[in-house]
Amino acid sequence: MLDDDVCRKTSGNVASRNGLKPRQVAAIEILVSGGNMTEAAKAAGISPRTLERWLTRPEFSGALQAMQTTMLKSITSRLTGLAGKAVNTLAELLSGEGVSDAIKARVAVAALDSVMKWHQGMALEERLATLEKEVTRIPKLR
Repeated sequence: MLDDDVCRKTSGNVASRNGLKPRQVAAIEILVSGGNMTEAAKAAGISPRTLERWLTRPEFSGALQAMQTTMLKSITSRLTGLAGKAVNTLAELLSGEGVSDAIKARVAVAALDSVMKWHQGMALEERLATLEKEVTRIPKLR
């Protein structure tokens, strides 16, 4: 499950903006932190059927989606902060004495794979931006 402190802070903000009841907030916290429907319903003190009903309501599903987005941004930020340390660790492993050639090879492949994925993502982002720009030039059909 995800960081409880981040989850609680996020859920408090989302709940206050959406007017959710404490039981609804409890269910959302469990769902966002990796729990399943049964676990979320149990934590909220409700039946799974009630939770299913809540999920059909725009205020609840919207709050769930908002919290998932906020949590994802928090996780991404934390991972970005760790990226420098990860690169340093990879560099140390690649140049370290006493590190087996097999480990060095695995580290090299992992590093190259990450760079290729990053490059593909950037290329896709550029292509999407170009397409979005072109779409705005197309006259609207009526």
